[in-house]
Amino acid sequence: MMMTAQRRTFLYAAFLGAYLFTAPFYRTPAVADAEPAEKTEAAKPAGDAAEKKEWGYLPFAIPFYLPETSVGIGWAFLVFHNPDLSDPSLKPDEYSLYGAVTIKNQQTVGVSADRYFDRNKYRLSTRLDFSRFPNVFWGLGPDTHGDDDEDFTDIMTNFQGSFAVRLAKNLYAGPAVNLLYDDMMKTEKGGLLDSGKIPGGDGTHASGMGAVVTWDSRDSVFYPYRGVYLDVKALAHLDEAGSEYDFRKLEADARAFLRIYGEMVLALQSVAKLSWGTVPFQSMPRLGGDQIMRGYFDGRFRDRDLVAAQAEIRYPIFWRFAGTAFMSAGQVAPSLHEMSAHNVKYAGGAGLRFIAEKSEHIALRFDAGVDGDGNVNFYVIIKEAF
Repeated sequence: MMMTAQRRTFLYAAFLGAYLFTAPFYRTPAVADAEPAEKTEAAKPAGDAAEKKEWGYLPFAIPFYLPETSVGIGWAFLVFHNPDLSDPSLKPDEYSLYGAVTIKNQQTVGVSADRYFDRNKYRLSTRLDFSRFPNVFWGLGPDTHGDDDEDFTDIMTNFQGSFAVRLAKNLYAGPAVNLLYDDMMKTEKGGLLDSGKIPGGDGTHASGMGAVVTWDSRDSVFYPYRGVYLDVKALAHLDEAGSEYDFRKLEADARAFLRIYGEMVLALQSVAKLSWGTVPFQSMPRLGGDQIMRGYFDGRFRDRDLVAAQAEIRYPIFWRFAGTAFMSAGQVAPSLHEMSAHNVKYAGGAGLRFIAEKSEHIALRFDAGVDGDGNVNFYVIIKEAF
């Protein structure tokens, strides 16, 4: 359903109001002939020379809330390593071990690593997740109704990996792989997943192989003040390689960061996820979640193709606290040519940050997102959305 003008106006007002509400606390830059103002902890760029560490870590265990999980306890151990403090152009290695349990009897545990070799000549990126997740399915397409939800429970193991070689400054390319195994434990009797009409409704396994190309000129991987990030990945999931279904995926993620006023940063992102063939619903692009289209339940809309974009303003408030205001728009469809303006979904909101690790500007974030129907969802999680 097309978003009404009143709802769109409400989202615009929420976006602007979030900034205006906290603007009195924001430090404006000093004029040329005045004493320069001391930066707040939240305003200091990641990796200031005086604070940059060779090794750093951030262990935490906190209660959190996500619309997909309700209340839960999450834990993580994040480790980063700067191999040469004298060369700020070298990107830090990052290792994470994380997990969560929720009152909905959801459990997840995972490990990830981004490792650079030989002074950024090679990059190894891996992620392995295991989850038992009671979840919700609304069907496929951009016009599913909120009251058509059905519950399901699956156990999923998902591995993603790539090994890229630097071809030029900031440019990497190399092979990529995605291995997925999903065991469907429970579906609603008489529902779409139980009907056998939805690929993957009884579980699935997929083996994808392909390539990734990345351009990354950001000045920080955790909290960029400037730079561009572009990641394009193409994967073929073939039955000859062990996939239950034969399908292909192309994903592009473009981000830009610009310091626009003092320590205020404008962050932009656009995402396209396209697929062809018989795609299991577990591998279809999902609209919503804690990264893009915040405000919508993760997977509220899903289909073979997705496009979305968002803009976010980030600014320091005081000490280690910072604020954000964001807006996004996106849609799903069976194919690109079936996308239309009246199926675009809108979301927006505002957030608060606490800089838990100063040297790399790693934040705990609290976001309140509003979807196109006026529903408010909250997110408490670590690291920026993008």
